[in-house]
Amino acid sequence: MMKVLAGSRARPEEYEPLRQAGHEVVLAPFGGARRGPISDELLTISRDADLALGVNLPRRAMAEAPRLRALVTTSIGIERVDVESATDLGILVCNSPSPENFNGVAEATVGLLIALSLGLKRKEASLRVRGWGQDSDRGGLLMGRTLGLVGLGRIAAGVAQRLQDWGVRLIAYSPRTPQERFESLKVERAESLDDVFRDSDFVSIHVVATPETRNLIGERQLRLMKPTAYLVNTSRGQVIEEAALEVALREKWIAGAALDVFAEEPLALESPLRDLDPERVILTPHAMSHTWESRAGGLRMAMESALLILSGEAPGTVVNPAALPLWRERFIAVA
Repeated sequence: MMKVLAGSRARPEEYEPLRQAGHEVVLAPFGGARRGPISDELLTISRDADLALGVNLPRRAMAEAPRLRALVTTSIGIERVDVESATDLGILVCNSPSPENFNGVAEATVGLLIALSLGLKRKEASLRVRGWGQDSDRGGLLMGRTLGLVGLGRIAAGVAQRLQDWGVRLIAYSPRTPQERFESLKVERAESLDDVFRDSDFVSIHVVATPETRNLIGERQLRLMKPTAYLVNTSRGQVIEEAALEVALREKWIAGAALDVFAEEPLALESPLRDLDPERVILTPHAMSHTWESRAGGLRMAMESALLILSGEAPGTVVNPAALPLWRERFIAVA
């Protein structure tokens, strides 16, 4: 029997597959944190854990848990996990990119594009605040417009597929993506990031947060956008220089934006983004794609990864393959 330290957000009965496999499940008092101090309680209960599921442990906790085989998240994102420390210690990190998750983000992105294009927030304000609509509330069609995608992974592909028959011109900047993928999705390849921002009526961001993509989009790109263009970000907030974006929206370099992610989360109450015109700027708390289906899909995938790891197999969801040699040396040789 092995011990799984599990996040407390899921209901205890949802971990039943682990118990049925003969493992002990211990609920963490909270999710843990990547950096900073760790509570004595979490440090104590993690010391003899074989796997952490939905619980983020800092380096100290990982180093003091000699049996810890893996950290498994229940979602796609791993930016809160100390992947570098885990790799150094021979601990696997796995995410859970379930179809329900990335399809949910794709659907949410299309929804935000429609809301911006039609001026949904402006029309709602006319009814709620001004009594009824007015001619200046008119929006525009997506049909005949250009959507620029930054990245062409699963979520961006989902957006492109959903807009195939909408009469939207699709372009994307994704330099490492094979041409065959562009052609299969009927997306034009942009030669540079600047081309996407210069030519698009809508720009949608779909890249993960890495040192390479941090602050990828700043004043230069925002100034290239048309004053009638909109920006949508459902990927990671660290990709955009928020100070530059706040200025671009306040000074109306661009028409508006929809932001579901932010450089620091939760978004600070004093953030200037909160003070921007709510009729032009949609802000949601990194939850646009949260559905009951995505929650169940992420937990199911995480459970499958956990069971494989506890049986001595490395699942296909490992995001730090550099840890595998030491992981096998530590755990498989003595299994």
